[in-house]
Amino acid sequence: MVAVAAGKPVQMGLKTVIGHFIRHQKEVVTRRTQYELDQAKARAHILEGLIVAVDNLDEVIALIRASRNGKEAKQRLMDRFGFTDVQAQAILDLRLQRLTGLEIEALRKEYADILKLIETLESILKSEKKLMNVIKKELREISAQFGDDRRTVIVKEEPEEALPEVEEGPIPEEAVVFLTRGGQLRRVAPRIYEKLDMPEKESDRNRYLFHTQTDHTLYFFTNLGNCYPLSVGALTETAKPRERGGNLTSVLAGLENGEECVSLLLMTPGSLNAMGDLLFFTRQGQVKRTSAADYDVKRSKFAAINLKDGDSLLSVMPAEEGADLLMMTRKGMCIRFALDDVPEMGRVSAGVKGMKVDEDDQVILACPIAVSDQILLFTERGYGKRLMSAMFDAQGRAGKGVKCVYFNKSGSTGTYVAAAARITNTRAFTVLQHGGLLTPLSSDDLPCQDLADKGKPIVMAVLDDVVEELIL
Repeated sequence: MVAVAAGKPVQMGLKTVIGHFIRHQKEVVTRRTQYELDQAKARAHILEGLIVAVDNLDEVIALIRASRNGKEAKQRLMDRFGFTDVQAQAILDLRLQRLTGLEIEALRKEYADILKLIETLESILKSEKKLMNVIKKELREISAQFGDDRRTVIVKEEPEEALPEVEEGPIPEEAVVFLTRGGQLRRVAPRIYEKLDMPEKESDRNRYLFHTQTDHTLYFFTNLGNCYPLSVGALTETAKPRERGGNLTSVLAGLENGEECVSLLLMTPGSLNAMGDLLFFTRQGQVKRTSAADYDVKRSKFAAINLKDGDSLLSVMPAEEGADLLMMTRKGMCIRFALDDVPEMGRVSAGVKGMKVDEDDQVILACPIAVSDQILLFTERGYGKRLMSAMFDAQGRAGKGVKCVYFNKSGSTGTYVAAAARITNTRAFTVLQHGGLLTPLSSDDLPCQDLADKGKPIVMAVLDDVVEELIL
């Protein structure tokens, strides 16, 4: 897991985590014990003065009565008995009720108890063994108070009698479906896909790839906020390796000019009703949370989100319970907020404001983010860095967020965030530049930096051959 150690996020195993926890507990108990010791010594000092005053009560009273004011009385007590300023003030503040026999005895008992406490606290600070015993005792008390029994019950069930299979309709066939970066959609048999060569052109490389079956359904979400369901079985299978697929305009009925797919989800029969919620993010910072079951619509085209004028859909993805949401803009602003801050709304709603975005800015990355996640970030000039999820502090939804990357005024490190991606562990990726150059890298090649850092030069981006995309 990733945890903050010595002020920095560090990936560590269980043994290391426990070691850091023990060291932290030792520091906490040591500081607390030292504080309690200082308080006990301060109280003992006052009690010593009060006991001396009680033992010389008549003289103390006479001295106070003979003084013109409190300041003179305090000074005379200090001169006569050697009291400190604190002790003299405590004697002057002493109520007459405390001068009864029982109260005087209580003072002496409290002083004896304080001396024992001081001895105990000092022994804890001097002995690591005693310090560890205090930690063990407190942890056992926490376990006794808050520990509970295992709630999961493991039972062995007898196998149910198998029901006879009933064939209904055509038997599903295995298929491989892929959508290229140039917008070509193709379905092939698995044996044909294995024979395909790596495309030379970037536009022929896969953007989405699914190993699926013909009874599954593809859901195309477009930048205009529409959804186009398409059965895998409705796609014509191409039998030759060199055959090309069809353009989306010829496959999806009703696709408008300038309308393009921004997210593609594959669903098995009935999975929409069981998967929970879908999250929708727009370029202008809107976020919408809707039950996936609302998209089980038997039409070739329907509205997935109600977009405001000038806005466009950025991405669609399943909600991840327990993860916060992260949004990042082209100018390097980012915001993290809780999933629970986003109310569940209907299919044709516009959602709520997730992030305030300037008019000349737009969201380029939006995704759930969990404890162990990392964010890869590149400017157009090839400067990149890696950010741990712990660096993004959660705040309320609909704010402007904080800066997650800084640029030199000269523009030498870049002027905008060209590409960003979320990863859950170490993985390979490719940087795509405007001229078509592809640079394969590993996430470990990027330095882990703070939000205020500018990144390090990772790829050479000269003139207009700027970074455009990260291919995971």
